[in-house]
Amino acid sequence: DIPEPQSRVEKLLCNLAKNPSGGDSDFTDKYVKTNRYGLGLFNGLSDLKIANVPSIDYSSITNFTSMFELSGIDVAPQINAMSGTNFSSMFSNCSSLTSVPQINAPKGKKFNSMFEHCSKLTEISGSNLSTPNGYDFSRMFYSSYIVNVSNLDISNGGIFQQMFDNCSFLRTVSLT
Repeated sequence: DIPEPQSRVEKLLCNLAKNPSGGDSDFTDKYVKTNRYGLGLFNGLSDLKIANVPSIDYSSITNFTSMFELSGIDVAPQINAMSGTNFSSMFSNCSSLTSVPQINAPKGKKFNSMFEHCSKLTEISGSNLSTPNGYDFSRMFYSSYIVNVSNLDISNGGIFQQMFDNCSFLRTVSLT
């Protein structure tokens, strides 16, 4: 027996528990693989913590837009983003986000607003965010508390508007 869920996170996990093979759940491996979209998957889940993120096969997702936007996530889960092309607003407005594990995005083109308004994320490195084919980096760190950006590959970039705008804590930037 599964207790009655209280929060949106609990409802999401309850739905997964009731439908582990896919069923009617929009939050299962089957759904993600079939639709190839992570679009807003955990968007707005203020109770979300890394321990609550279900194990999902992200390898076929092409669109990660707003996947964790406005969520309470503090540490991003490991994500196989090999097929991903759009990472727009993926972690935008995640005020609890403190770290991001390696996200290998060799096909990624759009990284705009990816970390916009992240008030606890202070560091990002090219060693944990691979962006070799990125084109749009606009507002990537807009109004974030980022202090250090190192070895970020923007060599194929074309759009950089407001990439570091309103980043008053920024001290070090190393781009390739």
